[in-house]
Amino acid sequence: MRNYVVWVHGIGTQREGARRGFERRIRSAFRRRVRGQGGRPPEDAVVWENAYWARVTQDDQDRLKRALNVRGALQRFFVDSLGDATAYSRPRGGGGKFDEIQQVFTDALQALSAKATEYEAEGAKAPLTVVAHSLGTVIATGALDHLRASGTFPQNLELKHLFTLGSPIAVYGLRYGLDHFNRPTEADEWTNFFYSHDLIGYPLQPLGEPWRSRVRDVELSSGGGVGLGRRLFRSVVGRVNFARNIVSHGWYFNDSRVVDEIGSALADEWSR
Repeated sequence: MRNYVVWVHGIGTQREGARRGFERRIRSAFRRRVRGQGGRPPEDAVVWENAYWARVTQDDQDRLKRALNVRGALQRFFVDSLGDATAYSRPRGGGGKFDEIQQVFTDALQALSAKATEYEAEGAKAPLTVVAHSLGTVIATGALDHLRASGTFPQNLELKHLFTLGSPIAVYGLRYGLDHFNRPTEADEWTNFFYSHDLIGYPLQPLGEPWRSRVRDVELSSGGGVGLGRRLFRSVVGRVNFARNIVSHGWYFNDSRVVDEIGSALADEWSR
């Protein structure tokens, strides 16, 4: 049975297909693991869909930057990042960008469901893996919870793995009040990667139960999981704490520990 993967990008200026290298690295890690187990996966063993929600927000952000004559990398980063978070706030009375953003995730899931209907045996439950970064982790988990609560989650898919990278989900608990933030998205396995100095990504287990029993936090070190060149770059950046706090949010895509764990999870699912 094939693996079905939804990728959900995070905040900031995003161009469609910008993380193709990340996808390729995961596919390579998957193939290495399967071959190491004596298997020979076909080219379509991993079916991948991008939930490219930036198409809902980016045009307005670009127009606003032009209208306000926004210059400088830090100002552009602030408008793009705060703009994404603002767009994903549901306005009173409904409407706005919130529903459109969630619909992008739903459409990607429906596309995978259609492919599973085509590829898999009738009545089979195809394994679904969701990989999300930054604000994309909030979007993905929110959409998954909504689809399940409304009974519209595709019946031929089963959420096996949820990987969150640099996630601000813990901060979004303030929207509900931490005492009431106690319903983590249900997945067979949820792994949450974070760097301790990432300005946006945080662990989830400190929120208490049931987060401790539902989520596995994995703290990454800036000096691991990359080659010598990137280690040297990260070491230099690390001397300036503020710079490290910002740029480390994009380090997940080149960290072999992230890539290998996702690829291994897909391979183990394939071997079952």
